Amino acid sequence: MKNEYLKDILTEAENTANNDSYMNLVQTPAERKIRLLCRQYLEYSGLTVGMIKRRGSCPLPIGTRNLQRLLKGEPVSLKIQVKLLGHFGVDWDICIKE
Repeated sequence: MKNEYLKDILTEAENTANNDSYMNLVQTPAERKIRLLCRQYLEYSGLTVGMIKRRGSCPLPIGTRNLQRLLKGEPVSLKIQVKLLGHFGVDWDICIKE
């Protein structure tokens, strides 16, 4: 079941090709958590990405392009991840694994 706010940013071809197994390969665990938090925030606020794009300002501390990338499952920079984790009040540690 696809969420309504993802329909604004994905075409039908991308919508069918976009599944969770692919996203698990692309996104880090932090990005998956952030994506979930962003989806919950947008759902609670009653906003869609299309509404944010038309209005021209994003209520989150990132731009609409990075929000779209995050919700589509594409990787985003560490700087953006840190901004969003701070915005949502999530405790985090950076760990570099070999």
